[in-house]
Order: sequence, then C-alpha cells, then structure tokens
Amino acid sequence: MLHIYQITQDQWDQMLLEVPRLNARDRRIFEAVLHVFVTAIPWNELPEEVLGVTYRTCWNRHQRWLKEQLWFDVLFSFLGTLSPAEKFLWENRLQQGMQLRNQKYGKRKRPVLTDLV
Repeated sequence: MLHIYQITQDQWDQMLLEVPRLNARDRRIFEAVLHVFVTAIPWNELPEEVLGVTYRTCWNRHQRWLKEQLWFDVLFSFLGTLSPAEKFLWENRLQQGMQLRNQKYGKRKRPVLTDLV
C-alpha cells in the first residue's frame, strides 16, 4: 500500500504563519514534494490520483519555490513543527531519499540536502 505523509492542520497552520508567501492550496503540493524526495521517485511517477495534484503542478511549484528562495523556508518550517525525534527521522528520510535520487539520476542542479540540514 502506498503511504503518503499528510501533515496535520496544526502543522500547516504553523507553516502558513512562518512562511507568509504560502497559501492554503500549497499543502497538497508540499506533501507531494516530500513524497518525491523521500521515495526518490521521478516527478512523473507521482501518484496523482492519490495526491490530487499533477506532477507538473508539483514540479513547477517546487521550481518556483527554489527560484524565489522559498523552498528551504518551507522545508525548515515543516521540520520546526516536529518533535526532536520526528525531526531526526525526517532529516534522515530526506537525506537518504536525496542520496538515492542522486545515485539514480545524478545531481544535476539539485543541492545535496545533507549540506543544508
């Protein structure tokens, strides 16, 4: 069974307060981006029927967040909503996922998350 992490309403509310440029519609997109990074799947293999958003929408929004230097604010805001133990687990999941993506597809222009967390 496919597991998609869904952030809680309290987490999302806190993220909206911390990153004012986010809007309520970005929640599913953020969850989809997390799924891509944790599972190391290609963008075009996102399960759209489960997530309710297309991979193109997710990829485009992620690219926009990177261009506007907003992505790491969003990510660190999410990590800030977690307990220390959960934060440690998520940092490890994200690092492992990015390492796997880099092994499968190469680094391209993507920064290595281990350098940033």
